[in-house]
Amino acid sequence: MDDSKQYSNKMIESFIAKPEKTLWYQNAFSKFNVNGVDAMKWHWSWWAFGGRALDLFRLQRLQSQARRNRIQNTGRGQTR
Repeated sequence: MDDSKQYSNKMIESFIAKPEKTLWYQNAFSKFNVNGVDAMKWHWSWWAFGGRALDLFRLQRLQSQARRNRIQNTGRGQTR
């Protein structure tokens, strides 16, 4: 292993401060170095939309459950 690679690995280790995650970050950062040239590319993340959509779904579900509980507690949903 050359000195620059070893230095980069030590810097990642010291910045991450979680030994169990260091290898994952080293692999992720190695994708930026293609044929010895450092290059950064944007990557699409569905979590930006999937996470927010899931939050909205949960909010709607909680609201519908609260509405259902209110109807059941007031007796409007029962036949007499």
